[in-house]
Amino acid sequence: MKSTKTYIKIGAIALVALMLVIIFRQWLDLSILLGAVAPVIVGLVIAYLVNIIMSGYERIYFPKAKAKVLVKSRRPVCMVAALLTILAIIVLIIALIVPELGKAGQLLIANIPGAIDALLANETIMSLLPDDFLEIIQNVDWTASLNKAFDFLKDSMGPIAQTVTGAISSVISVITTFVIGLILALYILASKEKLKAQCCELMETYLPGKWN
Repeated sequence: MKSTKTYIKIGAIALVALMLVIIFRQWLDLSILLGAVAPVIVGLVIAYLVNIIMSGYERIYFPKAKAKVLVKSRRPVCMVAALLTILAIIVLIIALIVPELGKAGQLLIANIPGAIDALLANETIMSLLPDDFLEIIQNVDWTASLNKAFDFLKDSMGPIAQTVTGAISSVISVITTFVIGLILALYILASKEKLKAQCCELMETYLPGKWN
């Protein structure tokens, strides 16, 4: 229970810190700094989330065993199990949401013709339109309009290509940041006790007693 309360407090502090960074980023040029430390932040977040599940698995993975094989394998096995658990949760959420979004899209598309018919049958709405509105629509040269649209797209290929290139670059950057963060998280989880001892030693050395 005590460890759970500690996790909640740390999570709340991290959330408040993130909100403050987002708020003050408008006044402070932190984009370069945040870009540099983004993998570290991602790694810490991943390690924090995985550690909650991993610690639970470690408490049930032969906790009293003294065999070297079980003792040495406890951390790797529980770490992999925690990562797979989070992955399974993400896949489950996607599996539940995506089909519902597809059904909603199909329902929307299926109702569009009826909605258009109802719109045209509404006397109040039709009274707001010009008397020759339907005639104008029927007399539109759709072929010429489509050709103009295609010509516009051709002229816009340069900006569109730049936008696509920028989007691809952003995706690659996000993937790279996540991979580096994941590697850092695995390192933190594998040696968290050692890192904790080193951090405590640094704080004892450089911080006043009260702050420590």
